[in-house]
Amino acid sequence: MEHDMYELFDEIEHNDVDAVRRLVGLDGIRLVNARDYDNRTPMHLAALDEHEEILQFLLDQAGTDLSPVDRWGKTPLSQAIEQGQTRAVALIEDAIEISKVLFARQRIASKLHEEWRSTRVQEDGSYAPRKRRTSLVRFSL
Repeated sequence: MEHDMYELFDEIEHNDVDAVRRLVGLDGIRLVNARDYDNRTPMHLAALDEHEEILQFLLDQAGTDLSPVDRWGKTPLSQAIEQGQTRAVALIEDAIEISKVLFARQRIASKLHEEWRSTRVQEDGSYAPRKRRTSLVRFSL
């Protein structure tokens, strides 16, 4: 994987979108979240150089870490802000916002599922809480 990682980083620096897609297609999310000697990820490099198409491709991969921190404590977003890479900033902020919305929707769906599991339909069609089954533990002395 290390060879592929450095090849991916090289292709990102050269803005070779097709090569990046090919490499990620072969090795998947491990490669997308891979880190170099400075703990930077492919997203760090794509954001720094504002390679929009590569950055969007990386952001679109399921499981991409959206806020990885390098050895200097910088994320791709903070790095792009510092460098004035406005398009990269917008792409990353959009991805983070979408991620938050999806997470919130997942939490709501989970809560609704739990509520559904804790109710039962009565004969008249209304809902009532399920009776909680409690088990009594008897102790003998």
